Amino acid sequence: MAKTSAYSKLALIPLLIAVALTGIIYLFNGSLRLSAIIAFGTVLVLLLIFVLAIPMQRRALEQRLAKFDINLKSGRINEANLRRMYHSGGRAQMDALMVYRLAHRCSVAEAKAALEQRNPR
Repeated sequence: MAKTSAYSKLALIPLLIAVALTGIIYLFNGSLRLSAIIAFGTVLVLLLIFVLAIPMQRRALEQRLAKFDINLKSGRINEANLRRMYHSGGRAQMDALMVYRLAHRCSVAEAKAALEQRNPR
């Protein structure tokens, strides 16, 4: 049996969704060709939205982090800046929690407890 890569397995998911959607639309429509066009077109548009939305969200996150002198690309995160970001509240607080959790591989409660400390010393 040939080995398949993760990307080829991942490509099967939209294909299976499109086939299932084709079957459902065929039940209501009666035309297989039209059902397939509608289903594959819908899945294609959804994939395009996801592919475009993810880099835009990442860019927006990097811009919000840059306001607090945090650069994800360098890989070094100053915890003082994260605490400052956390205590500013709002969306910045949620972003600081997410970055801390991913950097330290911990739960939300642990990240919250660590960031709520004003002076960690």
